[in-house]
Amino acid sequence: ALGELEAVAAADAGTTADLALISERLRRKEFDAALKAVNALSAKQPQMALPDFLRGRIALQRRDLPAARKSFEAALAKEPGYFEAVANLAVMDMAEGTPEAARARFEAVVQRDPRNVNAHMALARLAARTGASKENVVKLIEGAIKANPALPAPRAALVDLYMASGDTPLALSAAQTAVAAAPDDPDLLDRLGRVQQASGDVNQAIPTFTKMAVLQPSSALPHLRLADVHMANKNADAAAASVRRAMLADPRSVPAQRAGIALALRDKQPAQALAIARTVQTQRPDEALGFLLEGEIELGQQKHELAIAALRKALAKSNGAEAAPRLHLVLLEAKQNAEADRMAGSWVKAHADDIGFALHLSSLASKQGNFALAESRYRDVLKRQPDNVLALNNLAYLLVKQKKPGAVALAEQAVKLAPEQPLFMDTLALGYALENQLPKALEMQKRVVAQAPGIPDYRLTLAKLQIQAGDTVAARAELAKLVALGKGFSSQEEVASLLKILGS
Repeated sequence: ALGELEAVAAADAGTTADLALISERLRRKEFDAALKAVNALSAKQPQMALPDFLRGRIALQRRDLPAARKSFEAALAKEPGYFEAVANLAVMDMAEGTPEAARARFEAVVQRDPRNVNAHMALARLAARTGASKENVVKLIEGAIKANPALPAPRAALVDLYMASGDTPLALSAAQTAVAAAPDDPDLLDRLGRVQQASGDVNQAIPTFTKMAVLQPSSALPHLRLADVHMANKNADAAAASVRRAMLADPRSVPAQRAGIALALRDKQPAQALAIARTVQTQRPDEALGFLLEGEIELGQQKHELAIAALRKALAKSNGAEAAPRLHLVLLEAKQNAEADRMAGSWVKAHADDIGFALHLSSLASKQGNFALAESRYRDVLKRQPDNVLALNNLAYLLVKQKKPGAVALAEQAVKLAPEQPLFMDTLALGYALENQLPKALEMQKRVVAQAPGIPDYRLTLAKLQIQAGDTVAARAELAKLVALGKGFSSQEEVASLLKILGS
């Protein structure tokens, strides 16, 4: 078939067959053959930027960064507005630690084409990633909206930004403006409904999600959103009806099936939950998911042997890696420790490249208090995947917990790889505090609280750092916010103890 496709591409003056051939060669990772096909495409249309761009993508897959950069720049020499080439060069700039160069590329595109929404949004994402203020990121997203007011994606990004920062009133205003500009866009309606619900206005969220359901009759999502609203409104019957509508709208929707299982278990109907799990098994016979669901249902009924049997079936599927840590934990819960050890050993031996299971074993050792083993396992993961952000963060946190050096370097790398993630930033703040870099620790923890104001543990850490720095006024203010949460925050005893130390 490939031979025939090559013959068609050679005989045809058009490019359709060439592109199909290149795509198939790349899918097979046959890079030399793909490059040969790209050269043939280039010979047909030597002024096109696409062949140079494709050469760059092939060079990237071969990890030949100088060749990739040269090819992308060649594409831009032919078509200065070729955004995909600009974006790839910017990614390389970021990887090399030169975000200013990446920013300059996108700014040049905007200067050349002020209506290029992709470039505006790339600048906004870059600003967020490099720690710019919320106000600066908002300004850049508003630039994208102004560039093309009819396009919903930038408006959606603005709503998401406000929601992520906990600014619900501004998120609501942005969502209302967005829906007014594109009243039949399901994604914008989804955001408006969620913001309305977050604002406590469930009576407005219901018609919003209902309209979304009318626009997407084959989607389960609007009905699942309605189910959430009804549950928040303590209307269990309406929530159940919405879940059933979700499963009818899209019988293969996994989120709807999961919701159906949760509903059946809530109503103490495990047989109905198992029926849904077995429907998933019938629909997806080669996937682990249906057996994973069955295992979870049986485990919820404390039927460990049945749960283990279902999870073993999941493990045997082609994508069964997700079942491995779950089976291991269930074996431990069933007090089958020797079998759990055997299972873990055989899985590691047969799947040495399963980083997920390696992280599971590392986390388990940490929870069991075996810090030396956990540290060893995390370091082994990092030998195989030096940029694994979870391993970097968790190892850094483990070192902080043991008051051992080296946490800051690991946490800084994690934050660099995954910027503006509160979990990783929190670990870095703790690392700074351990190394007596209190100004840095406070600055970082303030950013954490700003990013995730709804997580009280982060605010408690900030208060502790403020006490450590001698800023008792600021610490009292943060602790007062935690006191206001009442029983909703489980660490009130610690809060009371800190206030007592402060003399409050």
